[in-house]
Amino acid sequence: MSRAAGYEWRLFAETEAHLYRRALLDPDLYWPPMLLAWCEEERQEPLGHERTAISADRIAAPSATVRCPRCSGLLLDANAVARGERGVRGGQG
Repeated sequence: MSRAAGYEWRLFAETEAHLYRRALLDPDLYWPPMLLAWCEEERQEPLGHERTAISADRIAAPSATVRCPRCSGLLLDANAVARGERGVRGGQG
């Protein structure tokens, strides 16, 4: 199974779609108040996104104009690894 299965697309600040951990998107959770998009998880100084600025609705397939290129690259890499291929995009989008 792909690591990407644990993430889903959500719109942040009504401008850009990011991948967030499903386990933390439960509407009954209020902690942590800041969530990290997948593209921020490995950064030395990650930028957290306020929970209230993340849309409540899942986006099945965000358009290329709104999806975060780094999150998109991480998704492609995770799926390639799950298929037994080597990730080539390095999450660079």
